[in-house]
Order: sequence, then C-alpha cells, then structure tokens
Amino acid sequence: MVNSGQLAGMLGSLRGGAEYEKVSDNPGKALTGMDAQSFMNLTILVFIALGNIGYFVRKKGANAGKGGGI
Repeated sequence: MVNSGQLAGMLGSLRGGAEYEKVSDNPGKALTGMDAQSFMNLTILVFIALGNIGYFVRKKGANAGKGGGI
C-alpha cells in the first residue's frame, strides 16, 4: 500500500491508522483498537478520580478529630 503512492509516508500510532481508515471509509483493526484504547483510558481516569476522592475523604476524616478542617 505504501508503494502504491496513495500514502505519502507510514502512519504512526494506532490513532493515525484509525483516522486513515475512517477517512478512506475502510474500517479495520485500527478503528476497533481505538475503541478499546479509548475505553481503557476512560477506565484509568475513573480509577484516578476514585482514588483522589478516597484520599481526600480519608484525610478529612483523620483531621476531624483534631479540631481542624482541611
């Protein structure tokens, strides 16, 4: 495909491949891979948010007995 002249250079990353598949209206493995990657990135963000919430709730509970706030 690169030798056919349709593509000036090799596409880097999964995102580049998915964009090319979307523009060329030829869905393939890259689009499916981007769905999975996007879901995992969202999952990681949720876990980070839950960890931060738990940290601040625990910190506030530890400070409650000392007479001070946050």
